[in-house]
Amino acid sequence: MFKTIIQILSISLLVLLLVSCEQQTDSKTEQNNDVQLIDQSSAEFVGSAVCGACHQDAFAQWQQSHHFQSMLEATSDSVLADFDEAQITAHNVKYRFYSKSNNSYWVNIQEEGEEEQDYQISYTFGYSPLQQYMVEMENGHVQVLNMAWDSRGETEGGQNWFHLRPDENISSDNIFHWRRHYQNWNSRCADCHSTGVQKNYDIATASYDTQWSEVNVACEACHGEGSRHVDLAQQEQLAEDDSGFVSATQASLAWTFSDNQPIASPVVLDQTRTDDIAMCGRCHSLRSGLSEHASGSNYHDEYRLQVVNDSSYFADGQILEETFVLGSFLQSKMHASGVTCANCHNPHTGSVLVEGNGLCLQCHAATTYETVDHHNHTMSTAGAECVSCHMPARTYMQVDPRRDHSFVVPNAELTNNLGVPNPCLTCHQDKDSEWLTANLENDFTNSLHWSVMRSTFINGDDSVLSDIKAYLQGTEPLMRKAALLASLNTIPSQQSFDIAKQQLESDEALLRRTGLTSMSSMPNVVRLSSALKLINDSNRSVRFEALSLIMPAYQELSDQQRTEVSTTLEEYRQSLLLNADSPEGQMAIAGLALAIRDFTVVEEAYHKALDIEPNFVPGLINFADFYRASNRDELGRELLQKALQIDSQNSGANFAYAMSLIRAQQKESALQYLQTASEQVDSSPYYHYVYAVGLNDLGQKEQAITVVTEALKVWPNDAGLLELSGQLQ
Repeated sequence: MFKTIIQILSISLLVLLLVSCEQQTDSKTEQNNDVQLIDQSSAEFVGSAVCGACHQDAFAQWQQSHHFQSMLEATSDSVLADFDEAQITAHNVKYRFYSKSNNSYWVNIQEEGEEEQDYQISYTFGYSPLQQYMVEMENGHVQVLNMAWDSRGETEGGQNWFHLRPDENISSDNIFHWRRHYQNWNSRCADCHSTGVQKNYDIATASYDTQWSEVNVACEACHGEGSRHVDLAQQEQLAEDDSGFVSATQASLAWTFSDNQPIASPVVLDQTRTDDIAMCGRCHSLRSGLSEHASGSNYHDEYRLQVVNDSSYFADGQILEETFVLGSFLQSKMHASGVTCANCHNPHTGSVLVEGNGLCLQCHAATTYETVDHHNHTMSTAGAECVSCHMPARTYMQVDPRRDHSFVVPNAELTNNLGVPNPCLTCHQDKDSEWLTANLENDFTNSLHWSVMRSTFINGDDSVLSDIKAYLQGTEPLMRKAALLASLNTIPSQQSFDIAKQQLESDEALLRRTGLTSMSSMPNVVRLSSALKLINDSNRSVRFEALSLIMPAYQELSDQQRTEVSTTLEEYRQSLLLNADSPEGQMAIAGLALAIRDFTVVEEAYHKALDIEPNFVPGLINFADFYRASNRDELGRELLQKALQIDSQNSGANFAYAMSLIRAQQKESALQYLQTASEQVDSSPYYHYVYAVGLNDLGQKEQAITVVTEALKVWPNDAGLLELSGQLQ
């Protein structure tokens, strides 16, 4: 009767870990992303100084950019903070920042219960609106301090030291303490803050020998290795079809007004412009790496982009946590129409091309959009600025506002029904939803908003499947389609399977991938057929997603099917080494080994995960379940007790510990942990199901009925809860 959440996790482990870390004969190609077949294998990095010798204007612009300041050696030219004996205490830790006459910068740290220590600052990290500082430690580890400098002006509240996590108790055993894994630069920051990074992690010694071509984000971080370009230029052999660089290309678009239309239409000028999505999105996105970076690669072949979900986005797709722009931008009609990063941003300075509304008025006619009739605000006020309504900002790291790039249209219905932020109420904080409804006139069609479809379906109502199907067949933004597709696994059915199956033929890798994702809750026999067809897809993210559906049933595959899977399986195994320096990466290694029954590797990987971060709760939970499966439940219970000491409200840890107690015939003691598990935000129908069964088994039938009744309000179509409700009545 009782089934642990860890069993469920082990079945879908590859899917989960691809999210946290991330060739068929008639293989697909990506629209507008054809790769020039130029041999770049021998090209080398030459350095930005070489580029600047010819490209002086671009070089000068870059030197004023955030990219230039992304990371620098700590010198008087780069350090912005007060190192003149500045002292601050945070979380019972005393910091004293000082400098020495040799132009070196230091911090003295007095941890509670520890001897004070001095650390030299090796590098600066960023510069506006905050600057962080990095320390070189043993075994090549470079760590980022929790203390940062607010580099804004004094009138804005800046020019002071502050702790990046002021509301948490960041003691030395906290996973976000500056000496621990989640503050490690090598694994979590390097590839996007420097150029030509080679991480060089040694698993056996847990050490790094990280190298780079340039310490900051320089020319070749975007353009690729420059030696062939330089050679061709020196030989005067640069040609339109061979610049010496390899890069994905797409049509270059300009925009022009025609036929009295208020929005400009794109005009194709040539086929040689760099694909901004692949170039900029590589770092400006929330994603996991699938391979070593290679210049000119397709984005979805190198990375697994996180689609809209409830942990990183609001229900309508607005940014909640820091998602680094691309996932937001791919939701927009702007991107769907062909707008790219460089249509709005100078690629060398990073700044917008035009300040104020003039940026939007490049394509949106002022006579229509820069009017009181459109924005309903007095001209030249903050309310009349396009970004105020369509690119609302959220502040991260306390001082860093980031604008949403999905280009939302304020919608009273979505705010009232889904609880999503509304730019109107952000400014008019003295108003309420009734005022919003009365004053916000939305000119929408009668069709459901995509987020309403998604929310309705996730909450158990599959009557919107026909609307979802129609949306997916239209020309709507890519990310919104992907989010809808991924949500289909909530209620597996023949209809949802048929809708997802259609997208497996899409030209877009993201839709093929999320089409497979939506099948993750289907029975093995159903999803295997589709996954096997895409196991050799032209795109790596799709191949790996197909593999994640196949591996839980790997032992059931025929010899022929294992042969079909073998190439992608080995490719995936090698890709896991990219993240072997993270606990999530080691868990993924364990998951793969578990599927192929290599139990020695499973146990080694779990140990390494906890060596990297001893307080990594998912690792503790999964390792405990491995102990359970190998008849060492007492060892697993110890790990679960540690997980609960770290996070007493963790739903997975509470549920797993409850199941451990039940196996030890301590059913009554298990109830409190089942209750806690079912009360969390990330609870599941199954938690409530087991809790209700446990209550009923102990003679508390009325309480069990109440638990099931309340759970059915959230998951009205869950088969297990419905069956149990009938049995209890």
